[in-house]
Amino acid sequence: MQMKIVTFQGGLGNQLFQYVFYLWLDMRCDKDNIYGYYPKKGLRAHNGLEIEKVFEVKLPNSSLSTDLIVKSIKLINKIFKNRQYISTDGRLDVNGVLFEGFWQDKCFWEDVDIVLNFRWPLKLDVTNSFIMTKIQANNSISIHIRRGDYLLPKYRNIYGDICNEEYYQKAIEYILKCVDEPFFFVFSDDIDWAKSIINVPNVTFVNNNKGKDSYIDMFLMSLCHHNIIANSTFSWWAAQLNKHSDKIMIAPIRWFKSLFKDPNIFTESWIRI
Repeated sequence: MQMKIVTFQGGLGNQLFQYVFYLWLDMRCDKDNIYGYYPKKGLRAHNGLEIEKVFEVKLPNSSLSTDLIVKSIKLINKIFKNRQYISTDGRLDVNGVLFEGFWQDKCFWEDVDIVLNFRWPLKLDVTNSFIMTKIQANNSISIHIRRGDYLLPKYRNIYGDICNEEYYQKAIEYILKCVDEPFFFVFSDDIDWAKSIINVPNVTFVNNNKGKDSYIDMFLMSLCHHNIIANSTFSWWAAQLNKHSDKIMIAPIRWFKSLFKDPNIFTESWIRI
């Protein structure tokens, strides 16, 4: 059987999509011949390879030979412009060798039995334990506001200004019409801006989880009864992992500001605003 190599890169949200794709590929191929490629450059910009630390998952093995094969394939592609061994988003060939994409498409999980549990016990400090208790005791709604890297020129033209004040106000209005006595929990990397646009009673602003502890925000958001997300795979997964059967999940009508096609990750249960 031909070796297959799945690349894991990006932040935690992207790594989760890549893991789901790995499971999908595993259903169609010999698991013993599927390996993982974990490029330091592709993981360094975030918090490294987080998924195995945060979730109870088993990633495919890697080896020195795996890395050498990937480098050889990329060199061949660079010299001969031959992509026959590489599968990417929008160009999937299950007979390929190297699978290098983000695989943000619901087709990969619709026929896969996926169980994603946070690795327990999570190390929650006093502040996060208090927030968790408050979330579980109220009709809680998470609001995720991502600014940070989205304000940088190279990302702003792709992701920036989509989840603006108007989006969040409309999303909150929708919640207020549907939910009795809502209690909002705002998670943001720009808490001052968040406070300037979120003006509702019963609100808690959360910005104590940074760097290697940022995954705790995903965990806390997943515990909320309802979710208002940003155009971010991080908060998309928080809503997806929300186990409330009657949850309301609100997302922006557009995912990208540019001409990129929106990812096929929304089912009919999502509200797009």
